[in-house]
Amino acid sequence: MRKFKFYIKNFGCKVNQYDGRVLGSSISYYGDSVENPSRADVVIVNTCGVTQPAVTKACRYIKKMKEEFPGKEILAVGCAVKNNRNIFEVAGAETAYGFKIFNRPESGLDRFHGHTRGFLKIQQGCFGSCSYCIVRDLKKPFYVKPPAQAAAEMVRMSAVHPEIVVCGTNLAFYSRAGGNKGGLLEELLGRIRDLPYSFRWRFSSIPPACLSIKNLNILKQDGKFCRHFHIPVQSASSKILKKMKRPYSLKFLEGRMQETSEVLENVVFSYDIMVGFPGETEEDFSMTLGFLKKYPPVRVHVFRYSDVRKAGLDSEKVSEKIKRRRMEEVKKVSGDLIDKKLADSVGKIKEVIPENNMTGYSEDYLPVSISGTRPSDVPVSVVVTSVKGKNLIAKPLDGSGFEKNVNMYY
Repeated sequence: MRKFKFYIKNFGCKVNQYDGRVLGSSISYYGDSVENPSRADVVIVNTCGVTQPAVTKACRYIKKMKEEFPGKEILAVGCAVKNNRNIFEVAGAETAYGFKIFNRPESGLDRFHGHTRGFLKIQQGCFGSCSYCIVRDLKKPFYVKPPAQAAAEMVRMSAVHPEIVVCGTNLAFYSRAGGNKGGLLEELLGRIRDLPYSFRWRFSSIPPACLSIKNLNILKQDGKFCRHFHIPVQSASSKILKKMKRPYSLKFLEGRMQETSEVLENVVFSYDIMVGFPGETEEDFSMTLGFLKKYPPVRVHVFRYSDVRKAGLDSEKVSEKIKRRRMEEVKKVSGDLIDKKLADSVGKIKEVIPENNMTGYSEDYLPVSISGTRPSDVPVSVVVTSVKGKNLIAKPLDGSGFEKNVNMYY
């Protein structure tokens, strides 16, 4: 019997990317994954419902597929379907929200097809009460992947991927789970630290609550860990953080960042920044710009507030014009700060994992283009020679490439 062919299009965060790979792995017994939607019998669209633009992107993609391939079956799945089923059906897709395979901690992967870096999901769900966020309604049921299981999955992935990215809906709730005082995160960090394998790893996104001294000291002992944290800051105004119902104040956030910088030498940060939250004044916004200057980033993901949760804050609504202007200001300020970090890297040695066309990321999450020809996916030590645009330009050190580990990756 002929197997059907399927193509999965993922939208959204690394958790969604992971879920899409789990789905593909699960149905591969019945069908064959293809790299181009034109060859597929079924196009599966794994949606994201975090922001309205994310929902709109998925709808546009479905409409495009229907226009290009009128007879093709299209199935919309994922977290946006729960609250937007009708929108996706009008766009031309069948819908299915509840895939049990998404919601089981025993679900796992041996490899992350199509990526140099492998993503490892250790937790799903959030019990937070952020006023703007719909994730707690969409990412259900809550579960955590036991540390021993997560570490074992990391070992399997490291046989194929030289870097693993650990992700979850909200790792603060992984940290709080478990019977021991430090939570499951502390146990997992210890297990990863003790793995006798040659790969590197980092977090996808981590809330400041997870940056405890105990956790930082474990990470300090782990030579595999990339000293880079992506923190969903959102705003650096205590007033706005309180209106957002974020679980921390600016004082707590800065305290954790200061401790992190003291424990982990050469640590770097990247951020999520939201502009235009209802009630955000120019003074509030200037505090966020000041935070960026005080703690310079290596990358910033900035986005405009969208009322996906229907929080009822219209009386303090910020105009779209002001949102766009503030977003451009964040891009300009953060861009200048990143340019300085790039310039300061000239002459320094970095470890880079080439991904596409000999361009990859250093351990401190700076984009690096490497001269010469080298195998992709194999870590290589380089010396930075110059900066071109938003990329470092580097050349391999003589004898670099960690050839002793090549067999591990292939």
